This record gives sequence, C-alpha cells and structure tokens, in this order.
Amino acid sequence: HLAHQAVSCAIDRDRLVREVFGGRAQPAYGFIGTENPRWNNPDIPRYAFDPVRARSLLAEIGIQDRTGDGLMKDADGTPIEILFTSNSGNPLREQASARIVADLKQLGIRLTYVPLDYRALVERINVSFDYECALMGLGGGGSDPASQINVLRSSEELHQWFPLQKTPSTEWEARIDSLMDAQMRTLDVAQRKKCFDEVQV
Repeated sequence: HLAHQAVSCAIDRDRLVREVFGGRAQPAYGFIGTENPRWNNPDIPRYAFDPVRARSLLAEIGIQDRTGDGLMKDADGTPIEILFTSNSGNPLREQASARIVADLKQLGIRLTYVPLDYRALVERINVSFDYECALMGLGGGGSDPASQINVLRSSEELHQWFPLQKTPSTEWEARIDSLMDAQMRTLDVAQRKKCFDEVQV
C-alpha cells in the first residue's frame, strides 16, 4: 500500500479544486464525501499533498531516483512508467488528468496519458481489464452503505481491485466482505456505522 499512499501524497488536490473546478469542490480522500455526514468517516487516514513524504514512502519499497536524472526507478534501475487513461470529451477529466500527470512528473513518475472514448474506457475497465490506471467515476451510489456493496464486496461485478474473484484475494478484502455483510445483518445504526467506518479506513 505504500506506493498508493505515495501517489496520493504526490497529487495536489487543492490545485485540482482551484484550477479545474474553480473552487467549487472539496478535496477527496475517501469514497464517501462530507456531504453524507451520516456515513462519512472523517477520521480516515489522509495522504495529502506532501512530495517529501511521497519520496520517503517510495524509498521504503525500493523506488527512488538512483542516478540523479529526476526519474524514479525500481531496484533494477527500471524507470517507473504507467499508462494512465480517462474518458475523452469530458473537459473536467481532461484538465484533471493533465494536472495529475504534471504532479507525478514532479515526483519522477512518468504517466503516459491515453484518453479513450467512454465506451472503450468502460470496456477496458469492466471487461478486458486491459489498463494500468484510470481516472473515472462510479456513479449511482446511494446514501446508504448497502448501495456500495457492488463495488466493495470482493465477489461483486464492479469490484475493481482483483476482478471476478471466487474468494477474497487479500486479507483486507476478506475483512471488508465481513464488515459489509455484518452491517447488512443489523438495523442498529450505530453498529452499522462502526462497521462502515472501518470499511472506509
């Protein structure tokens, strides 16, 4: 997870809010926004913009600028290069993508941006799985945790991490499965909140 945390620390969300959304947005650190105070967990870990921390986290897993050329490399000296896609024809996504590419370049990670039309993007993400990373949104989620099950449970169709699993591939996915099942089995809002707070962490 250190690589994910490092990338999060490399992205200047405040700049995205300011320059892409004209100040009419809030930086997001989790998948439940503050506009849903009943279920939002405000105490999730936040890996905010901090390039120094990003470099330190990458160094912990052996990724660093080994030759002073500004490029992050793995232990074998291979530069870190990632194909990055989003849907074309969406000005906000295109602007955000350009800034994310610039942020990661400052860290020494090369994102190669490949815009795709929306249908092609969905095909790659949900059917062929032929992509490395993508900027997109999963719409349609309601305000209740139950509406998130099709993404969070490891066996569900929209689960993005290890698609089409028969059983959870990781301990943390198994824990999320257990918590989502537990919050569905009770009407006790406090207990459901406790379970869903941990899911968000």
